Amino acid sequence: MFSKLLTTSLLLSSVLISNANAESHGRAWSSTNAGKFSASANVGIMPAFYMSRKTPNNTTALTGVKPPEFSKQFKMPFDLAGELGYVVKNDLEVFYNFDWSHGGGKTYNFTQNGVTFDQKFSKYNAYGNYLGARYYFTFKCSPVKPFVGAKIGILSQNSVKVNQTVTGFGASQNTNFAYFGKKNSFAGGFQVGVNWQLLKNVSLVFKAEALASFSRKGTFLINRPPVQLFKVGSTGGQFSFPITLGVRFTL
Repeated sequence: MFSKLLTTSLLLSSVLISNANAESHGRAWSSTNAGKFSASANVGIMPAFYMSRKTPNNTTALTGVKPPEFSKQFKMPFDLAGELGYVVKNDLEVFYNFDWSHGGGKTYNFTQNGVTFDQKFSKYNAYGNYLGARYYFTFKCSPVKPFVGAKIGILSQNSVKVNQTVTGFGASQNTNFAYFGKKNSFAGGFQVGVNWQLLKNVSLVFKAEALASFSRKGTFLINRPPVQLFKVGSTGGQFSFPITLGVRFTL
């Protein structure tokens, strides 16, 4: 689906450029001239994984369990992003970026100490607010400009809930609880991409990013005080790789 959208957009851009493009009008039409404001919208996919998965502290492998891999908890998230930018000098842009990533939950099954766990995870939701800068590489009057950039900000991840059925020792029990709590943490990373100027004020943007955020801690799968039977461990930092296609408007 995403590849078809990209192919269609590139074909459309080639038709538009044949009538009016940055190459025909030189630097005067450039969307990366100093003093230009921009607004853009991007949509795409966001592969992600945990750097590590750990059993709980101060417990043995028999009483603690590792969180599953990101791909076993959630379906591939999609990423929707909006951005406002300002070109402080030719080819150097600063920007504010808002990202929303969302992925459906999966069902995960495992057995520990003769007890079977069937877990249905809720959806993954995260909201990022970032400040960043990028540099565009201009080749004569070409409307195609590769760029590199970086951004840093705050990532807000909603709590992840789980509907769990535990079966063991001749009994079965169903519970609902928060597997990961809500968390706000610093996040940031790098990006590369291409800005293809279609018209005087319209560009097509393809962008790939690598983002890192902090770890998450799990709760109890079974907790019957004073005996805490099974506890979830923690993850390492989360790496995400948004790949998006969008439209950029300049003024």
